[in-house]
Amino acid sequence: MANAQEFFPADLPYSPAVLKHLSYAGWHIEYYAYNPITGQRERVRMGLNEIKKRFRNTLEFRAYANKMVCAINAKLFSGWTPFMETTSSRQYETVEQVMEKYIKEKTRDKLSPDTLKNYRSVNALLLKWLKLKKFEEIEMKLFTKTIAIEFMDWVYNDYTYIGPKEGSARKYGKALHHEEKHIGANRYNNILKQARQLFAWALQKEYCPINPFVDIKLKKKEEKKRTLASPEDRKKIREYFMERNPNYMIVCELVFNALIRPVEISRIRVGQVDLAQKVIHLDAGQTKNGYARDCVLSNELIQILAEDLAPGYPNDYFLIGSKFKPGKEAISTKMYQKEWQKMRYKTGIDQTIQLYSLRDGGLTGLFDNGLDAKTVMKAADHHDLNITTRYVRKHADKDLVKKLNEHAVEF
Repeated sequence: MANAQEFFPADLPYSPAVLKHLSYAGWHIEYYAYNPITGQRERVRMGLNEIKKRFRNTLEFRAYANKMVCAINAKLFSGWTPFMETTSSRQYETVEQVMEKYIKEKTRDKLSPDTLKNYRSVNALLLKWLKLKKFEEIEMKLFTKTIAIEFMDWVYNDYTYIGPKEGSARKYGKALHHEEKHIGANRYNNILKQARQLFAWALQKEYCPINPFVDIKLKKKEEKKRTLASPEDRKKIREYFMERNPNYMIVCELVFNALIRPVEISRIRVGQVDLAQKVIHLDAGQTKNGYARDCVLSNELIQILAEDLAPGYPNDYFLIGSKFKPGKEAISTKMYQKEWQKMRYKTGIDQTIQLYSLRDGGLTGLFDNGLDAKTVMKAADHHDLNITTRYVRKHADKDLVKKLNEHAVEF
C-alpha cells in the first residue's frame, strides 16, 4: 500500500488522516504532522481496536471512525499539531522574543530606570552570547541547564569589558587609563540572579518547561573595596559641599543619619517627608528589600529639610530633583556619583571612600554609641541580623585589645 505522505507536497506541514486496517495491528488512524521540535513531518498512529469493541458491527464502527478522521483533518488544516498538546505553544517562541516581552512587562510595572537598565544589560549580554554561539533562533523549550551553565561559564571566564586600569591616575575622579577586565564574583552573581528572574517569569508564563539557571551556584562574594570616612574626612566633605553644592549635603545627611540608600533617596517624594513625626515614609516599591519602612530623621536633618522645603513644593515632586533641589523629574543616581568623584578629586580623600561609605559610618556609629544590633537592623532595613553584625566584624574597634585586657576575667 502506498504511503499517504507520498500523495502530498513535501512543503505541506501535514498529510491528512486516513483510516487503516493492518492484519498485525488492527484498526488505526494514521497521519503525518509537523513536529516543531525536530522541524520534520512525523507519523502519528492512533489505535482504535478498543473503540471498535463498543460497536455491534464493523459498518457502525467505520462510520464513527470516519467522523474522527474528518475531525482530525479539520484540526490539521487549521494549523494544529498533536506535538503541541503536551507542550505549551509559547515554548516555541525564541529566547529573544520572550526577553522583549519580559522587558515590556517590567516597564509597565513602573520599575526604577536603574533597575530597568540592569534588566536590559543582562538581557543584552545573554543575546550577545547567543549570537556568538549561532543560537539566535533558539526556542525557550530548548534552552537547557547545560546551555545555561555554558553561558555562565562564558560570563565568568571569557567575557571582558573595558574598565579603569588598576592604579591609574585620575582626573575629577575618572581614570585616565583603561584596560580589558574580567567580571568579578559580585557582578557574576548579579547576572545569575537576573537570569534566574527572567526564566522564573518565563516559567510562570509557560514560555519554558524549567528554570535552567535555578541550580547554578553563586560565587563566593568578594569583599567590597569600601572604607569608612573618618571624622576628618567627613569634615572635608561637609566643607566642600557647603561651599560648592549645599543641596548635596542633604543627600549625604540622608545616607549617614537616616541610613537611606542612595538609590532609595532618588525615589523619595516631597509628600513622604513627615517633619512632625520626624520620619520619611518609604513605600515597598521604593526600597531595596521590597518592604515599606519609616526612616528616622535626626534633629539636624529635620532642620535642614525644613529649610529646603520651606518654599512649599507639591507633594508629588521628587525630594532630590534636578540640580539636587525638589523637582518634577528625579535626578539620576549617576549624578550622585559624579559629584562625589569631583569632591574626592578636590579634597584628596581616599578613592575607597564612597557615598555608600557614609551609610557604613552611620551604622558603625550607632553600634559605637551603644545601640543594640536588632534596633540597628530595623533602622538599616536589613533582612538578616548577620548582615547588620557584619559591620561590627568589618570595622573592628581599634581599642578592642585594650578594652579586653581591662575587662579580662581570671580563670
